[in-house]
Amino acid sequence: MADPWRDAWASALDDLELSLAQGERLLAGEQIDSPTPWTPPVIEAPLPPDMLERAQALLGRQRQLIDRTAAAMSGHRQRIDLVGKLSSSSNRVTGRPVYVDLTA
Repeated sequence: MADPWRDAWASALDDLELSLAQGERLLAGEQIDSPTPWTPPVIEAPLPPDMLERAQALLGRQRQLIDRTAAAMSGHRQRIDLVGKLSSSSNRVTGRPVYVDLTA
């Protein structure tokens, strides 16, 4: 006989794993047609002990993905700021050439 709470937890972990895989693929530059958003489930039963290891592994992946996403966003923000500075400086007539060091 199936245990509905166990099935609910298994489904919740499956959904989280799918969402993490999609997020990792997006950060790797892959195109995803329609990412599946993940929302924490409301399950009124404790996590079965034999699912704890998987849940902890998914939590670790989730934390890594959050850190990588934050780092990527910071890098993009720096590039956007640089482009803004270059754009505003090119609007001024200074009579001096502007160089960009692409090796930096």
